Amino acid sequence: MRTRDANGRWSQVLNRAFVRSGCAASDNFAENRPAASYGGNLGAAAAEAVFNGRGEANFFNTNTVEADLGAATRTVSEAQVSLRNPNGAAVSGTLTLEISLNGTTFTAAGSVPVALAASQAAPQRVALPLPAAVAGVRAVRLLLTLPGISQAIRMTDAGVCFLELLPIVNQCIIFKARPAELVEASSSFRCTVYARG
Repeated sequence: MRTRDANGRWSQVLNRAFVRSGCAASDNFAENRPAASYGGNLGAAAAEAVFNGRGEANFFNTNTVEADLGAATRTVSEAQVSLRNPNGAAVSGTLTLEISLNGTTFTAAGSVPVALAASQAAPQRVALPLPAAVAGVRAVRLLLTLPGISQAIRMTDAGVCFLELLPIVNQCIIFKARPAELVEASSSFRCTVYARG
């Protein structure tokens, strides 16, 4: 693989690393499903609001929201939610993504610790990347474990998605037109420079 910079010079890529691109590159698979697709112990209306960004749902310890992704199953690699803590004290807990391949039996696919400051006026975005993408997912469930809270935590803008892998160049060879040119480098981007002439 070769790339050309703004001055028309070519670089040869010797190796590359990979990073996740971000959920903006994927649809939210739990969004815009039929009303009957939503559930969980908070009820269908709360789940539909949370997964479609139509308001906040109040979460106490071990509350859940679910979404059936439909017969055309999906590959899922990450969940994202927005959480807001209106309590006067900071709150710590765990966000868990459970998945189902048949729409009825759920297993935990991954979890992430959640730390929310006291009296938050704006929601805090929380990402839960899975150790590996899971194919054939029919339904998802978000579980929020919040021991010892007196007021509800607010959740909105929940989603599940599949994140593509994008290459990041970390080593190259640059052929310079003039020996006096400077090449910037960093610890994550190593260049071997050869001058022409």
